[in-house]
Amino acid sequence: SAIAFAVFHVSFFRLLPTAFLGVLLALATLWSGSIFPAMLWHAANNGLAAFAFEDTDSLPTWMWVAAPPTLAIALYLLWRSRRRGLVASPPIAPG
Repeated sequence: SAIAFAVFHVSFFRLLPTAFLGVLLALATLWSGSIFPAMLWHAANNGLAAFAFEDTDSLPTWMWVAAPPTLAIALYLLWRSRRRGLVASPPIAPG
């Protein structure tokens, strides 16, 4: 999944650092049992990179307007699809 994450970012020069971030995000998801920490980390990474490189002016206005409701809908859908009470059950003994 980390390689796919890197490839979908479509930048040859950022392939290895993005794949490394993908590994870290996957581990955060596995360790926490939730995708939310990885989502927050990814958003923070993108936000910090945009402000560090002063790239915030390149985004069109419609993206600034569409981003908050899109994020809200995505978070709502993730919240609705969460699984509750998942507990590993012991193996059934034969017999």
